[in-house]
Amino acid sequence: MSTEDLKRQTLQTVNRGIVSLGGDPLSDLPVGKPKDGDRCPIRRAFDSALPIPMYVGSSHAMLQNHGDALALKRAWGTHLKRHLPMPGKPREGFEISIPGVLKQFIVQFDVGDFPELVDPAPNEDLALMKGGAEALGIVLDHLSGDSQSA
Repeated sequence: MSTEDLKRQTLQTVNRGIVSLGGDPLSDLPVGKPKDGDRCPIRRAFDSALPIPMYVGSSHAMLQNHGDALALKRAWGTHLKRHLPMPGKPREGFEISIPGVLKQFIVQFDVGDFPELVDPAPNEDLALMKGGAEALGIVLDHLSGDSQSA
């Protein structure tokens, strides 16, 4: 499947989920950060439809609201598991399997196949590290935040 076909099918699948939650469908996937479940385009797509953000992994999504998890399960025809509260965590959660097209999108997004969907904002972790180093009087000019070397 071409990347354009995968992107189109991903948007359709995401929109099916968003509509099941009472949200409005998107015209395009939002930007995100590769290999970051909290800043994944799929997770960000659901921000407007979910009062409590969900976590998106490579094979599942975690939600705190049972009704939301059931709606996605029905929309996507996947499986749902209940997770009891863990020590130090105040709420239970619900794990839903994500459809194969979303799994494939996540894999390909994480390896760079959708550069147009990578958030152009500076790497926040690198900015924090540089700021902390500068506060200590250490200059880190050789760190650029991208994978290219000088």
